[in-house]
Amino acid sequence: SEEFEVRVGEEEGAWRPKPVPGVPPCAVRLACGPYHTLALLSAGKGGGRVWQWGDVSDTPQAPPHPVQGLERIVQVAATNDANAAIDADGCVLLWGGSLANLLLEAPPHVLGGVRRDPAPLRPLRGRAVRSISLGGSIATAVTADGEVWLWTLSSLASVAGTVRRRFIE
Repeated sequence: SEEFEVRVGEEEGAWRPKPVPGVPPCAVRLACGPYHTLALLSAGKGGGRVWQWGDVSDTPQAPPHPVQGLERIVQVAATNDANAAIDADGCVLLWGGSLANLLLEAPPHVLGGVRRDPAPLRPLRGRAVRSISLGGSIATAVTADGEVWLWTLSSLASVAGTVRRRFIE
């Protein structure tokens, strides 16, 4: 809806930002996909909760709303149709469309669907993650011990590999 857009102003090419109504005024981090945004709210006000709005998978122009099932979140990431959050324990939680389903190793009949509820990333269970980044066809994560994990898409399958910290320093 127009109330959530940043639009071209009176001058050609001028952007005029405006506040996003409905998001509590305690955001500490943001992540954007091409048509949607995530806001991480501070732990002091909102308990490290995540809000999302915009074109979210199959919900066009969704107004700001909290993402259910996410608490004590310390980082968020977004891409075309997938979202990620890291909780205070270092667990990666994913939701959204095809990239999220591939990373979560969903069965083939689920790959085209939209995952509304965040789910833990299986390959890293038990390993604390301190940072994650999502791209259109790639995802990376850094574990608490500095190991870098890389996922790339090849056709409809994901290929996982690790790069030890000593190779990238």
